[in-house]
Amino acid sequence: MSEPPVTMPTVAQMAVAAPPTPVAPPVTLPQDPKVPAAFEPPPVITVEVDGLQVAVDQAALDDVEIYDMLNELSSGAGELALVPRIMRALFGPQYRKVLDHIRDKQTGRVTFGAAQTFIADTMAALDPNSQRS
Repeated sequence: MSEPPVTMPTVAQMAVAAPPTPVAPPVTLPQDPKVPAAFEPPPVITVEVDGLQVAVDQAALDDVEIYDMLNELSSGAGELALVPRIMRALFGPQYRKVLDHIRDKQTGRVTFGAAQTFIADTMAALDPNSQRS
């Protein structure tokens, strides 16, 4: 007895006979992580002192060390070396701009008196209800 020849199915026959391919569930892409809010510099208070607009960081007004330095300076026992430190703390990147503004036009120097007056006027402008002594 002879066996019938084995024939290979055609591609068309295989397509019809093949079981349906299961459909994968839709792919969900991961969500973008929440992007943190853009960096916002600390709030500032802008005041005009002697015709110059200056912005003072509110954080500087809540700094005990600054008030301690101001107290030392105003008590008369304070050292003049505190003046530049106070100005840098209050005016930050505007420090040089403030120095140029209070610079004596004739001598080109910035006196401690002018700096102390500018600091006092700035503090008074920041708190208009305070009394300047």
